Amino acid sequence: MAQVPGGSPSPYFDPFGTTPAGPPGYPPGYAAGPPVDRGAQIREWLDIAYRGRWIILACIAVSTAAAVGYAISLPHQYAASTLVLVDTDPGSDLSSVLPSDASDALGGGSSRTLDNEVLVLQRSDVLLQRTADQLLAMAETPIGRRLTVVRGEDDGTLLSADAVAQVLPRYLSAAPEGRDVDVVRITAVSTVPDEASLIANLYAQAYLDRTRESSRASMTATRDFLTAQVDSLGGELMSREEAVRAYMTREGAVRLDASADRLVTQLADLQAQRDEARIAANMRGSAAAALRSELADVEPRLAERLAAGTDADIAAVQEQLRTTQTQIETIYSRNPGLRDNPSGEAQLVRLLRQADTLRERARSLAQRSLREALSTGGVNPSGEGIERLVELRRRMVDQQIEQAGFDAQASTVTARMAEYESELSRIPTQAVELARLTRDRQSTEQLSTALEARLQEATIAEQSELGYAEVISKARPNGIPFAPNRRRIAGLGLLLGLVSGMGLSLLRTRLDHSFHKPDDLRDRGHTVLGVIPDLAPILKADFDKAERVEVAGRQIETRLVALLSPMSQASESYRALRTSVQFSRPDAHVQTIVVTSPSPGEGKTTTIANLAVTLAQAGRRVLLVDADLRRPRQHGLFGVTKTPGVADALFAEAGVDVAPFSVADDLDLLPAGRPVPNPSEVLGSAVMRAHLAAWKEAYDIVLLDAPPILAATDAVLLSTQADAVIVVTRANQTKDFELDRALDALRSVGAPVIGVVLNGFDATKAYGYKYRYSYGYTQTYAYGHEKSDAEDAALV
Repeated sequence: MAQVPGGSPSPYFDPFGTTPAGPPGYPPGYAAGPPVDRGAQIREWLDIAYRGRWIILACIAVSTAAAVGYAISLPHQYAASTLVLVDTDPGSDLSSVLPSDASDALGGGSSRTLDNEVLVLQRSDVLLQRTADQLLAMAETPIGRRLTVVRGEDDGTLLSADAVAQVLPRYLSAAPEGRDVDVVRITAVSTVPDEASLIANLYAQAYLDRTRESSRASMTATRDFLTAQVDSLGGELMSREEAVRAYMTREGAVRLDASADRLVTQLADLQAQRDEARIAANMRGSAAAALRSELADVEPRLAERLAAGTDADIAAVQEQLRTTQTQIETIYSRNPGLRDNPSGEAQLVRLLRQADTLRERARSLAQRSLREALSTGGVNPSGEGIERLVELRRRMVDQQIEQAGFDAQASTVTARMAEYESELSRIPTQAVELARLTRDRQSTEQLSTALEARLQEATIAEQSELGYAEVISKARPNGIPFAPNRRRIAGLGLLLGLVSGMGLSLLRTRLDHSFHKPDDLRDRGHTVLGVIPDLAPILKADFDKAERVEVAGRQIETRLVALLSPMSQASESYRALRTSVQFSRPDAHVQTIVVTSPSPGEGKTTTIANLAVTLAQAGRRVLLVDADLRRPRQHGLFGVTKTPGVADALFAEAGVDVAPFSVADDLDLLPAGRPVPNPSEVLGSAVMRAHLAAWKEAYDIVLLDAPPILAATDAVLLSTQADAVIVVTRANQTKDFELDRALDALRSVGAPVIGVVLNGFDATKAYGYKYRYSYGYTQTYAYGHEKSDAEDAALV
């Protein structure tokens, strides 16, 4: 069964969720007891909150103060954003205006995705390093404020570039602007508004430079290659022209005849075509090698796995493609006009289709090999993602295919040149040498002219490539801070204080074993005979906190409210206790009653005294015996002397009678008397039993004020001689285990325990609201009070 605060089991309250689940279709706890009363649970939670209100308020105050102090200590944070448009369409760059062969040779046409670019912006070490270098070079904002990002937090000295690059990620963030736009927002934060905008703009510019360099990388490599070739051919052309001129001067040769001139021109054209094809093949090979190196930089293990995997299949397909290209070039060499209109030659159309099929087959093998390498594990693509790897692999295979085509073209042209050279060898020796020199000069001149044209195309393409990103909105200083949100921090502190305070209150309640209200006693199976309110407010209101008042020449303590203030709410509570006692044992006549408590200070002396007064007021002849021989208190309550009393009566000589004091109508008091060294033996003696029998004959009711059970065994001994035993507990003081031990001691001797009294109960402190117990405790309903009809109507 669930435990209520104070350790009391209750089927109605389960703040920790310990109520067992019931059968299907029934609420939790059904099998363990009555259905859960949600209203009672809410009231219990309110009780916990009210009893722990000071803890909750203290936690709220401390937590809120700490949160406010923390929020005040935080510097203002300013944000600035740069919007960058990323062109994800690879076909929209300016290099598309070039001829298709030039564009392919320059390596254009790579695919991009916005997610890849956002990943680059978020993780690129190159961008961070470049931005750090620029910030260090500036050291101040454009308006002269010191940059905090480049200085140490402790001494303010300038950091190294690497240190600034490591700090920058705390200042920067990048995210897509929306789902349907290719725009990235680069945001920088700082305690200085100008610094935030400067960092965002510099980082965006570094990204733009990176896109421009990335787009121009292959073009720049091609331009450098062509420049070197043109410079080399320039020198070679001059040397060959000089060789022709020297030979003609030395041999006296003027020029070749028409037949030799024709052969030389044809050979020169073919040689130029061959050299151009070889250079183009070298360009493709260099581009393929660069792509392979880039692929290895992105993922080294992937490049190794690809090289050892299906590259053999791709090579076989490329060899078939090279053979097919050789056959195509052979047909072109016989009939150059077919390059522009191949539909007239059926064999050429078939070979062209076969070449396209082989190219597609090579690309498919390349992509499949990459996917298989990724799926086998051990590869963690980083940088620009898997899409980047796929694109690099595709472009590399395309360059290898193009290289194979140019190699085949060079081979075909070389074979064609062999036919012309055999024909040229039949002319005279002088003409042959001159023809050779002239052919070399013409071929070199044609090749140089072609390469210069390609160099111009490459230069134009490189300069026209502006990158695939542009800034559409620069970051500007914003003087309105976005953080800290001091209201939110204070609100979170307040909420944290409330939660922690409630948690501590619940913990305190969970660890609290004292009884706070009658329900706690009832939930543990105890019979509650009466609930006595806290007397302090009554004593303050009726007696102005006076401890004693004089009545009939005696100083009576004001705690005897049943005698001094019979119409108070406390007196009504004692009368309710009297009624409960009278009807506690309908099967037996209750004449001798022992009143005790588990521990000292729980109010059993005041309770039995007021109970004795109410019983006397009901017309019963009552004898109140102060059987607490260790710490007697009854004589002080009624303002009489301590002796003669119980001890004197027990030790009196035969024939000597000790008369009790008459303290009220029908109420006599027998004080404790003189001190005795052995109270337990005295109270358990046969003499005590004999006197008790005599007292029962002389009085209607005999009340025995016994010592606390856990302090001495006197109460247990007296309980065996009584008709009823009442145990008094004090709200917020008596522990459940103390009451259990006390009752166990009484039950072990068969004591007739009729119930428990809760003393010192304050409904407003226990419940936090009036609830049902305060209904009977207001002075409006006090004993003997008469209300007017108007008051009755107002209360209805």
